[in-house]
Amino acid sequence: MKTNEGVRATAAILAGGKSRRFGSDKTTLRWGEGTILEKIARRCRCLFDEILIVGNAPGKFSIPGAEEIEDIYADAGPLGGIHAALRRAANDRVFVTACDMPFFDGALAAALLECSRGHDVAVPREGVRLQPLFAVYNRTALPEIERMLAEGERALRLLYGRVRVKCLDRDKWGAVEREDRLFFNINFPEDYRAFVSNSKEPE
Repeated sequence: MKTNEGVRATAAILAGGKSRRFGSDKTTLRWGEGTILEKIARRCRCLFDEILIVGNAPGKFSIPGAEEIEDIYADAGPLGGIHAALRRAANDRVFVTACDMPFFDGALAAALLECSRGHDVAVPREGVRLQPLFAVYNRTALPEIERMLAEGERALRLLYGRVRVKCLDRDKWGAVEREDRLFFNINFPEDYRAFVSNSKEPE
């Protein structure tokens, strides 16, 4: 990460989902003059020294400054994407988000990185709800992730009971942008239509 006294970290944007509920490819959804994916990558670029896009068709996006990689375990969902990112990343810590979560917040990402030392995962928590697709994963979690995938286990939520997890509660987040929609994700066409109608394109 560029802004945090020598801390180096990778950002991984998961873009290999099947988009079954949406009905078409969410990775190409437009937001103003570009795609949502392009804008997430752009906002990550000012914080992280490496950006990975984990998908299923390398070369699909051609976003400057971002490297596209494939899952090692096919059809393994977000857990497979996190695994591929941890295996490929140049840094031990990888901030993970999804291509359908447009409201990336750098301040919260930085706070998660700061508290991730000595833990396998650092994740935001609102009450009892965790946000595993806006979280930091340490390479130390890789052996357990590989064990799960080798056993055919794909449920990301089960990882949290097997590794050291630091939960960052809401009162520790500090100032964040778009707090009411921070973890909004686009699952259905109506979500996208409402998002485009009500959301200002980031600068």
